[in-house]
Amino acid sequence: MALSLSSNNFEVNIHPVALFNIVHAYERRSEKFDTILGTLLGTRTADSIEVVDSFVVPHSAHSD
Repeated sequence: MALSLSSNNFEVNIHPVALFNIVHAYERRSEKFDTILGTLLGTRTADSIEVVDSFVVPHSAHSD
């Protein structure tokens, strides 16, 4: 069962695996980082978005 959100005739569905990956990536991040970077995989139509998977994109931020 996917998580579904609807507003103004626009629907967003997030599959459980994608949601789990997002939560898992956030929970295992290093405490020295405020944010993580990731990618959502899915499809978009005129009236909906369906997210079927997600993954972390490794990166490092440098202050100059």
